[in-house]
Amino acid sequence: MNHVVIEDGCHIQGSVVCNNVQLQERAVLKDCQVGAGYIVTAGSEHKAESLARKYSEL
Repeated sequence: MNHVVIEDGCHIQGSVVCNNVQLQERAVLKDCQVGAGYIVTAGSEHKAESLARKYSEL
């Protein structure tokens, strides 16, 4: 986990967090996979999800 920001009040349990991820305040992750560069928004709750940035097609 390089360059990961975890803000106040976050809860992370059994999750994999890749590089350059930002977890905003009070974000909750349980048994999730978070892809590189993803921003988990403040107050969001995720359980058993794969979270990844969407890349637009050129």
